[in-house]
Amino acid sequence: MSTQLDHKPLLTHEVGSLDKPGWRVKAYAGKPLSERDLEEARSWGEQLQVPDYPRLLELLRGRSFTKEQKAEIQRWSSLYALRLEESAGLDVVYDGEQQRTEMYDWAVTHANGFERRGSVRAFDNKYYSKAAVVGPISLAAPYHNAEFSYLVSVAGAELKVPVTGAYTIADWSFELDLFVDSFNASVEGLDAMFSTHLCFSDYNLFFPAIERMSQCRQFAVGFANYDSRELGTSDDARPGYQVIKKFRELPYKPALGMGVLDIHTDFIESPELVRDRVLYAVKVFGDAARIHVTPDCGLRTRSWRVAYEKLRNMTAGVELARRALSL
Repeated sequence: MSTQLDHKPLLTHEVGSLDKPGWRVKAYAGKPLSERDLEEARSWGEQLQVPDYPRLLELLRGRSFTKEQKAEIQRWSSLYALRLEESAGLDVVYDGEQQRTEMYDWAVTHANGFERRGSVRAFDNKYYSKAAVVGPISLAAPYHNAEFSYLVSVAGAELKVPVTGAYTIADWSFELDLFVDSFNASVEGLDAMFSTHLCFSDYNLFFPAIERMSQCRQFAVGFANYDSRELGTSDDARPGYQVIKKFRELPYKPALGMGVLDIHTDFIESPELVRDRVLYAVKVFGDAARIHVTPDCGLRTRSWRVAYEKLRNMTAGVELARRALSL
């Protein structure tokens, strides 16, 4: 993502993950595809106007897939995901981890010094392979380059690259000073727009520790999960967003990637609800350029249909907010 975009008022983007289509999952696992899988690929290809999507259908009709064909199917899945987000109207897009296994597992797979110890439940019936550190940690090979090279060749909007941070691989909570030190060491000497995702926590606990993360240009934070579904822009109407006042006061003035979509439910937020959440945040910050608009977290917990409708209403709500603010 270009550094110029981080000053765009009410910038919209996703957070990271999308669900993987059944045809992508089954093909990669070497399982037979059903007619329903093929119809899903056809209907989304047609709706999203994916170029040459009949070629994918022809490929998927094969009974078995070589390593090269599996990689090609992954790239098709990436292209579909990009087109879904672009069609929904997002300013900044990503492919929803279509070429990755899982955010923790993918990083560990490309590193030395880890040994897998079994599966851990992430959410619902989703699991990932948990590893223990058994030796010095080092990068086995750069593992974002090939993914980014492909995505930038086919994306029609600005791109971002989610990177699983060192602290996230180690733990999810508690050691805030270690988390901050890890972030600062990871980005030292680099010139880019760095964002940090904080999700489903008591965000008050991050203060004052994150006051030291001066190279973090955006915090992407989930709030909709805690908020009312009623309309309104008062403090009482927006109980899930009260902590944003603390983000406003951070001395290095990062943008707030404000979660307005609850990713734990199929409830489709109305454009008017998104509008009011955005207007409330702009009122608190006093600067629309410091407010970016996102889902609470990655949308991999939802079907593509639900994710698409949520994202479309998110961008529609942002447009309503722009009009109200004369932007």
